[in-house]
Amino acid sequence: VDEGQAQIAAPGFHGIFLPYADDIRTLDTPQLPMASNAQVDKMKEIVHKLHFKYRSDAFENPVLQQHYRNLEALALDLMAPEHVEDHTMPNVNMMDQRLGSLAQEFRDLVYPADYNPEGKTAPKRKPAEAAGGAEKKPKVEMSEDELRGHVQKGTLGKLTVPVLKDACKQFGVKVTG
Repeated sequence: VDEGQAQIAAPGFHGIFLPYADDIRTLDTPQLPMASNAQVDKMKEIVHKLHFKYRSDAFENPVLQQHYRNLEALALDLMAPEHVEDHTMPNVNMMDQRLGSLAQEFRDLVYPADYNPEGKTAPKRKPAEAAGGAEKKPKVEMSEDELRGHVQKGTLGKLTVPVLKDACKQFGVKVTG
């Protein structure tokens, strides 16, 4: 809104889907540790240092800007479009400059002294064959008598596709599909 009370940029809106009554349930939330007053005060300092006046027209849609650059390059027969700088991503260098030692002080307050963010993670699971587990597809061999019994009873349709394919291979019938 400018000084003449005329709206310049659209404020936007929030679309919030309300749940149905049967979608609402009570959750047993775990008891998490509460932040101490020192931690809260330090975070307030950080937020005040990083505060800036937000203007929606200062941030361009990077995907849309890249599309415009691609059209421009196509129209002007350029080899490659110009690079678009994404202003929606945080400027980490500026944040580090503004914060100074506040970020490290906050980390010291929140994390224990022996905490290592680059430390070892949990080991990945090994594949079944390396771990000594069973094969994924166990081979099921069916005798000729069992197959004849299924044919006479009319229960071939109850057998699984892998079992039927194995039976076809066993008796020399071509398997396709």
